[in-house]
Amino acid sequence: SFADLSQGATEHKWIIYEGSFFLEGPIERRDSIYDKFIKTPIELESKDKTVTVLFKEGGLKKVRLYNEFDQYVQVRGDLDGQMVTYPSTYKDGKYVIDTTLYVDVYNRIVPEMLIRQDGAVVDHTDSTAVITVEAGGTLEFVDMTTVGRPTNRFFNIGGQEYTDSVSEVPFFKLGNYKGNFRVSRQDDGLPGASSFYAIPATVKVIPSSLPFKVSGDLVELEDQTILVPFSGEFAPFADPKASFSVTVDGVGAIPIESVSLKSDDATMLEIKLTETIYRNDVVKVSFDGNATMESTDTRKPVAFTDLTVKMFQHVLKVYDFEDSTNLNHKAQWNSKGDGYISTEQALNGSHSFKLECGSRNGGAGGNWSAFHNQADFFTVDAGVKVEMVFSFYKTDGFTGPGNLHMGPWLAPGGNNFGAGNKQYWDNAVVGAPVDQWTTVVKNAGHTNAAKNENFSYYIRTNGSGTLYFDDIMYRVEDYRP
Repeated sequence: SFADLSQGATEHKWIIYEGSFFLEGPIERRDSIYDKFIKTPIELESKDKTVTVLFKEGGLKKVRLYNEFDQYVQVRGDLDGQMVTYPSTYKDGKYVIDTTLYVDVYNRIVPEMLIRQDGAVVDHTDSTAVITVEAGGTLEFVDMTTVGRPTNRFFNIGGQEYTDSVSEVPFFKLGNYKGNFRVSRQDDGLPGASSFYAIPATVKVIPSSLPFKVSGDLVELEDQTILVPFSGEFAPFADPKASFSVTVDGVGAIPIESVSLKSDDATMLEIKLTETIYRNDVVKVSFDGNATMESTDTRKPVAFTDLTVKMFQHVLKVYDFEDSTNLNHKAQWNSKGDGYISTEQALNGSHSFKLECGSRNGGAGGNWSAFHNQADFFTVDAGVKVEMVFSFYKTDGFTGPGNLHMGPWLAPGGNNFGAGNKQYWDNAVVGAPVDQWTTVVKNAGHTNAAKNENFSYYIRTNGSGTLYFDDIMYRVEDYRP
């Protein structure tokens, strides 16, 4: 509804355009279908002071208010927080205020989608259509909706929901599957709406013709569980640990406590051991193929021998300098150098920390150039032994003693490391090759005496020239005794 509150107009009219209609009531709050209220005969102009307009097409629609006055008038209004005066226009002996309002009209949502199999579009619109998929295969469900400008979509296939505009849906269990597609408009400030589409076609999953085998890396979790991924889902089974073996180089066989399915992913086996394993262990897993296990589509798992496990790294923090907005470096101890984020060199990604040693305050070889990070801290629990891994790039022309002091920085508190803490000193920069990256592991056993939630790093070195630092990492020491 639009109301003209102008006073003293000698001529007044509302103007609408094709696809919009004036309504006449009374219209009750509970009314939701408005065609029966369209004013007839249909007109695009009205001299009523208040009009109600029905918009039956989407897009930007115009509603125009035209008023004439016999003397000068003006309108004061707000424009982006500023008061603005809109004067009338003198035309043919009258003063005219001619205002066009724009209404952004959202259509009802019309859901459109397609299904792709191996890159080819398949028919889903026929209720007799059957889309056949081998177990372990996938289909792509693609949102193609344009009418109604939805903000969200939901593919529900076999009771599982997917929300990406292109959702790759895996199928593991044999059987027939039905699905549906719902699109909605839910953002604040927009008119809410949703629309539902029941997918007519049926997805039929048949046994796979491919071998049922390990499909990726074996990995150790933080709790020392070993995950073994397979190319399909397992049917429930009794513990098959007798068919598995685990060895550690230099130690030998380690007894297995259990082999079971991951609770939320039946493509994953979980192997739990009776003894502790460590990051520097080389752990290998074998399977003889004799267990009474099978996939949900009745395939037997393929045997394997001595697959190496990717060990959990116990990483506490990595500074890779890619997001420079999270870093705030401060010169320390009247630093004789300048430090800042740079894109000139990088071990990984595109950024590193550049330290120009002896570049200011009268600095020269033998003077300290030091910087520490004052943002993006992390937590270290009391008594945890921490080691540091970092990489540096020494440029040609770097000279001086070259002592490198990489250490933990506790903030607040400056370099007050606490009792029992160790700092990481290294002279690797002296013999390091120029114009290439060198990686250093310092397992000196730094131990934080008490839990600290403001743990970071600092860089301190002497000499003259330029060094770059990247991928500064702290991790828990985890070495076999």
